[in-house]
Amino acid sequence: MKKWYTIIALAILSCCHPKIQHQNPEKTTGKIPDFYLERYKVVRIDSIGTVYLIYAQKDNLVYKIVSAKVESGDCKNIKVNGEYGFHLFTRFFSSRKTAPNITGVEVNGTTVHVEDGCVDDLFNSINVKGLCIQ
Repeated sequence: MKKWYTIIALAILSCCHPKIQHQNPEKTTGKIPDFYLERYKVVRIDSIGTVYLIYAQKDNLVYKIVSAKVESGDCKNIKVNGEYGFHLFTRFFSSRKTAPNITGVEVNGTTVHVEDGCVDDLFNSINVKGLCIQ
């Protein structure tokens, strides 16, 4: 019975925030229309193992965006203090208000943890490849 409550709670939480998508970016092709992009200020860039961690701020909330370390060729590099349009989707299906009891996730063979001071979630952005915005 507890399993059903957990499944129902996760389903409800996944529908709470319309701007955060719950789909696989590999299914999205082509350029993303600007009206899907929200502006965020990059406040920090870090890396761990095989992934980049991009900390982007909007409305006093910091979002932790995870991006695999890959060669991306000629592109617009993401830099600290720059403002970029990101199309975020959650890796946990949580909302800003309530997160399930998950502390991290494996990304590209590297375990990435949720941190204090950030939204209780980890995100990807469909238009980010490595440290490049597309």
